[in-house]
Amino acid sequence: MTRRSPSLFALAAAAMLTVPSLASAQASGPFEVGSKVGSIGFMAGGDYEGAGIGVQGEVGFKKLGNTVLGLGGFVGIQRDSETAFGSKFTSTVIPIMAIGNVHFPIASQPKLDLFAGASLGFVSVNVEVEGTGLGDFDAGDSDIGFGIQGGARYNLSNKLSLMGQVGVGDIPLIFAGVSIKF
Repeated sequence: MTRRSPSLFALAAAAMLTVPSLASAQASGPFEVGSKVGSIGFMAGGDYEGAGIGVQGEVGFKKLGNTVLGLGGFVGIQRDSETAFGSKFTSTVIPIMAIGNVHFPIASQPKLDLFAGASLGFVSVNVEVEGTGLGDFDAGDSDIGFGIQGGARYNLSNKLSLMGQVGVGDIPLIFAGVSIKF
């Protein structure tokens, strides 16, 4: 018997329904100690093939000179399907990562939030094989994950930002979407 994960479309639709309610929350200013930011977006690449969606939350934790250390978490789901040897291979990757980012304010660009950091956590990988070539089976594994990331948020208002991030390792290569500050 094969397991079916919720479709990426259904997960994206459910997550996007929460954005309008989050956008009505109170917020002000750039990323600083005490800031709370939630992000949702498209993710692709990294150590794994395919595309999916991810969510990230971060809180401004400590001032370090002119920068601010933010701590939080990231979780996503990334899927890929390929056909080879008469079988269909579907991989599902779920990274669950703790993140730490240093935010670099630029006085001349108050709407821009540049950040860079590292992530550490858990990565679950499941491969489902269906077809006549290799038979039907599921294989799964999990491991400790590590990544480094850097990105930017551009504040459209005090509450809503566009976000883009690039990463190396077990964090997605590309993570882009919207951020809500509350």
